[in-house]
Amino acid sequence: MATYNEKAWAFVRKTKQPFTAWDLARVAQVSYSFARKYVYYLQRAEYLKIVGKRGKERLYRTIRITGVKPVKVNHHKKVVIDENTGEVFSITKTKRSEIRQRIWDAIKELQQFTTSDIYKKTLVATDSIRDYVRFLEKAGFVEKISKKEKYTVYKLSKSQEEYPEAKKEIQSKKLKQPKEKKYQAIWNLIRTLPQFTVKELSKQLPDIHPESIRIYVKHLRRAGYLEIVKKTQYDGFLYRLVRDSGKKAPILRLPRKKTPTVYDPNKDKTYLSIGE
Repeated sequence: MATYNEKAWAFVRKTKQPFTAWDLARVAQVSYSFARKYVYYLQRAEYLKIVGKRGKERLYRTIRITGVKPVKVNHHKKVVIDENTGEVFSITKTKRSEIRQRIWDAIKELQQFTTSDIYKKTLVATDSIRDYVRFLEKAGFVEKISKKEKYTVYKLSKSQEEYPEAKKEIQSKKLKQPKEKKYQAIWNLIRTLPQFTVKELSKQLPDIHPESIRIYVKHLRRAGYLEIVKKTQYDGFLYRLVRDSGKKAPILRLPRKKTPTVYDPNKDKTYLSIGE
């Protein structure tokens, strides 16, 4: 008998039309609870894309098919496992900072907007949009200009690249900054080099401890960003960048008693760091 994961993937793989979690549950004959988790996890792993709404349900469209074998969701471990490619995606909760940046980018693009307009652009929960727009209004970044049916129309008053934050959020962020700055410096250098060793990186980054560079490089390789070209006689391994995902440095997370992960802010995706 086919498992829920097998039934769900067969539906996702074959359907040509946008669908909801309810459609998946009904046609594939899986529970609605499982269907909701399945589409959420596959959307986060970029197998599905949110394309709109039908009533209160989100509409999804399949954008990545890797093969006949099932793409499995393990809700307890919070991972998506692709049996066709061997990829394992660790799905973490979307950070508030990422949600707010999405809202802020939509506001800058629209200039004049309602919360409904922002929802259509971002598909972020309406409560999150309302709360953030309320903060932006108090901070002077947006102002009310009129009414449109039941919605208030806002206008962007002042702009900046990154989303505005409350002072206490900025102070909290500053505490985390040093480690992320190190990662950014290492990542910037790696992107400019065709091949490199840890020793070469250390020479060009004297302000960063060589052990910090070694650990970061090790986990980038385990997460699939780097590959080993060869082992050198004196300088250890020679590496090459194989996944250049963007300007922002992947962030290494080393939780106690859990598998290390690498979060990619360019893709909003988390990769497990597995291997030797």
